Amino acid sequence: MKYLEELENGDIFTINNVYYLVSADFKKDGSRLCIGVQEGHSTWMKADSIVEITQLYTLDIENNITPLKTTRKTHDI
Repeated sequence: MKYLEELENGDIFTINNVYYLVSADFKKDGSRLCIGVQEGHSTWMKADSIVEITQLYTLDIENNITPLKTTRKTHDI
């Protein structure tokens, strides 16, 4: 779980069982424009909203599963 303000443009998250994509648009108060993945609707969400980060995957020509957006490794295991 993270605050919406901690996410980067293009990150995918869920809130209330709905998947969203974080866009590059924002307001002066810190709100971020998020696009609903299933329906395509846009909504402004407050920066202090707590969200669950998730990944979307796709299949390539050889049926390999690859993430749409790669994430950086932030710590050593």
